[in-house]
Amino acid sequence: MQHIFSSSNLFSASHSGMAIQLPILLPSLESGESSHLSLDLVHKMPSNLEIVPFVHPINQKAEALFKDIQISVGLQFSDRVRHLCPQPAYLAGGAAINLHFPTTSRPIQDMDFRIDGSSSIPHFNCSGGKKLIDGLNKAIKGIALHPDLIREASEILASPDAKHLSPEMIKNLEKSVTALHGLSGGQFHFNGEDALTIKNPSIYGVEVSLTVHQGFAHELPVPLGDTGLLGLHPVDLLQDKIKTAITRTKTGDQSIKKVAQDLFDALTVAGHLDVFATGVRGVMPHLLAREPQYQVANLETTVLPYHGDPNAMALRMLDRFVRTLESHIGPGSHELRGVKFIELTRHCPGAMEEGLKLLSLKPQVDSGVSQMHDHHWDQVSYVLFQVLDMAAGRSGLDTSNMSVHQKLALGREMRHTDRIISTIIHYADDLDLSSWFQIWNATLRPPAIPEHLPGVAKPSLVSTTINAHSSVDEIMALLPKGATISDMDKVLFITHHSGGLRPLTSMDPQSIQDAFGMSKLAFNKAYQALKKRDLVSPQNEGLKMETSLYHLFLDPDNSQTQANQVNFPHTYQAFQDLFSEPLPDF
Repeated sequence: MQHIFSSSNLFSASHSGMAIQLPILLPSLESGESSHLSLDLVHKMPSNLEIVPFVHPINQKAEALFKDIQISVGLQFSDRVRHLCPQPAYLAGGAAINLHFPTTSRPIQDMDFRIDGSSSIPHFNCSGGKKLIDGLNKAIKGIALHPDLIREASEILASPDAKHLSPEMIKNLEKSVTALHGLSGGQFHFNGEDALTIKNPSIYGVEVSLTVHQGFAHELPVPLGDTGLLGLHPVDLLQDKIKTAITRTKTGDQSIKKVAQDLFDALTVAGHLDVFATGVRGVMPHLLAREPQYQVANLETTVLPYHGDPNAMALRMLDRFVRTLESHIGPGSHELRGVKFIELTRHCPGAMEEGLKLLSLKPQVDSGVSQMHDHHWDQVSYVLFQVLDMAAGRSGLDTSNMSVHQKLALGREMRHTDRIISTIIHYADDLDLSSWFQIWNATLRPPAIPEHLPGVAKPSLVSTTINAHSSVDEIMALLPKGATISDMDKVLFITHHSGGLRPLTSMDPQSIQDAFGMSKLAFNKAYQALKKRDLVSPQNEGLKMETSLYHLFLDPDNSQTQANQVNFPHTYQAFQDLFSEPLPDF
């Protein structure tokens, strides 16, 4: 075999007691040149192959220094948050993983902090959130770097070996040196339309963000070594990274890089927690922990039922995670994705081993996914028959004496002429997941038609979904102008548009006002009436709808359907709107 050598990308490997050189040409981090790395080599690697990267000493020195700068800035920032906010700030993401496992994780890219949501700061676009932003923008002016850090940064930049540094590292160290003049950097601003995150692109070269954590339980933050910083527990980091790896949009160079990082981080933490030692059973609890989030924000081409079986949904998530892994290191993997992932294994070769370990479990995963699909067909077929009866009635057909197989045959025939049945059967037949890597579809409206079907416009890659984190005003804007709505209907309407689970972790008046736009007294009356009818139930995360809209408004076995249509007219209209937009024939 002919090898192309790159001194900056030479790997030293040991296997079976023998030291061997494994020269692999990777994209140059300095020049950004492309690579023609053959991923076949990765597939043939022994699972216990230990890969140790060669890195120029000045890179090691610069990375260690900049990590000290990041920790210094992060510690001073978290102290200022603690003085301005009742909630402590804790690190999440890659920074927390690095500080938990400093010798086996990728370098810190940014300092991603979180605070738990509260009635005073449910998001940053409220009075409490804006006050915190103003306070932080004033307080960060007092953040300073130790003179030794500034001096060392200056020495590295002046070194003849500085040419081996990446442009990004040079830029960051140059910004750190500006600390001599007290120029800390930019200001915090909203990052995204939902106002849940604020970001400062550079405090002495360190990107810092702060996110209001929304509604999902997590372990208590834990100390990150002796840094003085708090961070998410490794279990929460694993669950976050698995979920993010399968829900982040997967097109575009930046997105490809981010997905590779998410996957690498998840496998790194999984290795430390020995998640795959017990097979598929080891990862299922972590998927179940993020299953409610996945139902609202995902890359599916179909609408996921919020009342679906959690275990079936977790298996669906596992299938997506395995497919993501296969696209990076499996047979037939995408070359660019594979290169991005292998770049990262220079920092933690064990992540590759964990990935290969998970791929070895794939037969178990396939079996579970098959069972999941059978389960979903049972759910969807029930709904299909209800809608089929309505559609057949419109066509003058009588389905009352038809067998299940006859109804299915009729449904297959009618799918070409009835768009409701087309939509539902397409959901049931969702086995071709090729478009999953291109489409972001977190919508609660009818599923977008996959872009591989002819004559269909390409869906937007940006989610504009009304979801659990949307404000009351955003959801109520869906009502007709000037419409009035009863309190019971309003609670159902908001909960439905929140994906069936409206976050509410406190019964104080402000939290209720933020979640449902009504007083505590009005909410209690509406809640008790709905609970008495078994329509809602309290959960740790918030208020959950206990019934599907199909059962509420259509089920012939439910004697209250007509009364429900009258009592909850706007929620009923929202149900009808699910099928209001014309869909092309298949």
